[in-house]
Amino acid sequence: MSSLKQGSIDELHRIAADPTRRALVTVLLRTEGTATVDGLAGTIRDEMQPASERATSDRLAIELYHKHLPMLRAENCIEFDAELGVVRPLERLQQFEQLSLGDMS
Repeated sequence: MSSLKQGSIDELHRIAADPTRRALVTVLLRTEGTATVDGLAGTIRDEMQPASERATSDRLAIELYHKHLPMLRAENCIEFDAELGVVRPLERLQQFEQLSLGDMS
C-alpha cells in the first residue's frame, strides 16, 4: 500500500473523528464479504461500547443507517445497499489501517 498524502490523512481523521464511526471502521476492517446493519450494530454494541454507555442495538442500527454508513459510502469506503441493509467494505477502507484509530479517542 502506498503512503498516504496529507490531504488523505486529514480526510481519514475527519471520518474517524466520531467514536461510533471509529468502532464501525474497526469492525468493517475485520469483515470479509458483506455485513448487515443489524449485525454491525450488535458487534459494535457488544465489543466496542462500555457497558455504561451501550445503546440498544435498534438505536445504534438507526444511527449507523442514517448517519455513519452514508458518510462512509460518500467517501467510497463501503458499498451500502440501504434497501437491503447490507454493507460491503471497499479497498479505500484499508487506508484506516495506517492510522492508529485507538489513539484518536
